[in-house]
Amino acid sequence: MRLLIAFLFLCAIPGAASAQTPTLNSIVKEVVDDFRQHRSRGGYDLHKAFTRDLKYGSDCCVRATDPPVTMCVAGVSEIIIETLNRYAASANDQSPFQKLPLTSWTRGNLTSIRANIFMYDGTGSRGTGHALEKLGLGKEKGFSELKPYDFVNLNRTSGSGHAVVLISFLDANSNETPNYSPSVIGFHYFSAQGKGKPDAGFADRFAYFDGKCPDQPLAGRARDCGVIRSSNKALLDGGELWSPSAWTTTQAISRITTRVRGVLESRFAGQPRGFIDTKLNVELEKELAPNLEQFNGETTD
Repeated sequence: MRLLIAFLFLCAIPGAASAQTPTLNSIVKEVVDDFRQHRSRGGYDLHKAFTRDLKYGSDCCVRATDPPVTMCVAGVSEIIIETLNRYAASANDQSPFQKLPLTSWTRGNLTSIRANIFMYDGTGSRGTGHALEKLGLGKEKGFSELKPYDFVNLNRTSGSGHAVVLISFLDANSNETPNYSPSVIGFHYFSAQGKGKPDAGFADRFAYFDGKCPDQPLAGRARDCGVIRSSNKALLDGGELWSPSAWTTTQAISRITTRVRGVLESRFAGQPRGFIDTKLNVELEKELAPNLEQFNGETTD
């Protein structure tokens, strides 16, 4: 049943809002710039998460593990959490913390943002962009649609994967550009990575599509080679985080609940409603298993 539910989650996300929906990309940039200066390095461990205890609005806390090192999907989550904190302070708007409560970051069930960004077994998640759209927080996008400070999940020919923030595209001459074109050969990103490297932890990398990687790194540009270029969002996925005024979290949770109920009603046809309700509660509340081995943090440089 887990595979069937995951398949439904992959295929049944409704269309997103218009291209004019306000995003938080400018605040994501502020947070990335701050992290680059104040939270860089620190180490990489795929079994740990978060560089510190993260206050969430007036709530405390999304807890760091011990020791407080991080890894890529946790790093992206840390960036999103701090983006929401910064947005709330600047806009005097506490609604993000009611619409997406702290428990969504600390639990690992089907409707939690943590389970979906971390791509827990059974969520059917393709990555951050997919998670944001599924939970009514943003829009999933193909690579050609992305803008600076959107989110990307990449996969490599080696079989490993990564979750990052897009900074810019790389044109055919490895020059940075904010605009996508078919001639781009990769992209500049920020995330937690670099297992075994001197800058392990939050840092910048320059991702190159398979066959496009320079033999040696350009000055100051650590490489991440062998990235798969594909229109298949299971291999190269992206997305944007909307301003909370555009969030549709209540409707999103309702859609997930309706889909799970439909699976259960098909599986247990003829059973009374009370039986289905009990099974539904179990499916929605159970903690799913992390499957993080693909996020090994290893990059070329």
